[in-house]
Amino acid sequence: MVASDRIWKNRKIIIAVDGPSSSGKGTIAKLLANQLGYAYLDTGLLYRIAAYRKIHGGNTEVLDGLLVDDFMTSLDIKEAEIELRSDVIGQAASEMAKSARVREILTKMQRKFARNPGADHSGVVLDGRDIGTVVIPDADVKLFITADLETRTRRRFQTLKQTNPGISFEQIHRSLAERDKQDRSREIAPLTIADDYVIIDTSKDSIEESLRKAIDIILDKQLG
Repeated sequence: MVASDRIWKNRKIIIAVDGPSSSGKGTIAKLLANQLGYAYLDTGLLYRIAAYRKIHGGNTEVLDGLLVDDFMTSLDIKEAEIELRSDVIGQAASEMAKSARVREILTKMQRKFARNPGADHSGVVLDGRDIGTVVIPDADVKLFITADLETRTRRRFQTLKQTNPGISFEQIHRSLAERDKQDRSREIAPLTIADDYVIIDTSKDSIEESLRKAIDIILDKQLG
């Protein structure tokens, strides 16, 4: 598709991918990183890990100064994967994102990773909710991936019902709507769309179509 050596030769590139939950941003961000040969970071997972640690009696203050790799290995992610992806942890992570101290620690961690993705990578893709507005406002490309609430609920329902057969469409709809409200209304780093974002609405497109749009945007940015 797109070889990494076609993109901004001779310097590290940062691509910010923001958007609401279940919009497809995580999948698109991972595929972009894979296609370009870039490092990838799911910043939302950092907040979920912090929320998990707090719920299970951990101290988030001890995370200050850790690099992303160290932070990730502070928890057996595979063992805790189902709980980490649950709506309970998602809501707790959204609440933790309101904490100035937690956000300071994790933002610092994200910036270190973005500026130093490793010698094997010529760039990095970060996905989250405030990458292009707060974490890396000077990112080379800023994508905002979105979809309507009904579409996002359907996607989330298809995923969660495999591990939680008793969950209902209505429960997920309420949970996503509440999460959207929390993310957009929090005082610290709310989910917003800055003027320099390029919006990709995935409501009616397949992942492949949305990925193609994202790559075209990156190529246009390179050539422009």
